[in-house]
Amino acid sequence: MEISIASQQQLAGSGAGAGAGTRLAPRAFGGMVGAPVGVESKSLELLQNGSMMMSSPLQSRLRPNSPQPFLSSSSSSASSSPSSSFSSSSFPSKRAPMTDAPPASSELKAALSTKYPLKHHWVFWHDKYVANTTPDQYTDNLKAIADLDTVQTFWTAYNKILGPEKLTLRCSIHFMHKGVKPLWEDARNEHGGCWKFRVGKADVPVAWRELLMALVGEQFEDCIAPGDEILGLSVSSRWSSDIFQIWNLQSSLKEENNTVMEKVAMILKGIEIQAPFYKAHKDHDDFQK
Repeated sequence: MEISIASQQQLAGSGAGAGAGTRLAPRAFGGMVGAPVGVESKSLELLQNGSMMMSSPLQSRLRPNSPQPFLSSSSSSASSSPSSSFSSSSFPSKRAPMTDAPPASSELKAALSTKYPLKHHWVFWHDKYVANTTPDQYTDNLKAIADLDTVQTFWTAYNKILGPEKLTLRCSIHFMHKGVKPLWEDARNEHGGCWKFRVGKADVPVAWRELLMALVGEQFEDCIAPGDEILGLSVSSRWSSDIFQIWNLQSSLKEENNTVMEKVAMILKGIEIQAPFYKAHKDHDDFQK
């Protein structure tokens, strides 16, 4: 599936740099164990195996700032000094000519061309902050920047879009089910709410990456009540700590979902989670329905 990705300069706003800089390479899948529901085994392997993300031909293309070309047709070898026990006459006077690397195996070609679907279709949104806007103006400032439904398109989008560490103050990035806008009044959100918490600036990039992987891997399914669903994740830039929000479908099931923040703490092990609470969208003063 083709994905459209807005330029980083567009998303940065007037106060942010145009380049996203070096992004963090993914590690083990959310720090979690056990197979996520709804992700095919090959997809799970790509998500869980941190080393695969770093070294496979597919991920060498997706990995940020990688110096290696995708499926390079030639190979280079490093020469090392011969041991002192050998004389220079033991070695040829001229280096043998370079030869093309052998063609990729059919198994490798098949692996690279295979799409590994996610359970849900997702969309990244950019939310540009403008002071004193009306609800209609706020909606106009929301821009869908990447549309994805496979492991490959997820990592391509993640590596290409501006990260939360580069957001202008009070701007946001949202990651939502396709068809769900990051608005309280959206038809899928109006009866829902958010778990809201803060993370210190230094930990925000890692927290964002780990929670994204938990969502695409359906890691919250075992702590969400029947009839409820996780619909998305947001991060909003603030001065000393950024605000994270996890959106769910049914605020009436808040009590049944009392282990969601425990799951978050497990996913973000070692990261301080500040001031967590839950709030239904309809309880906001600005809710329009």
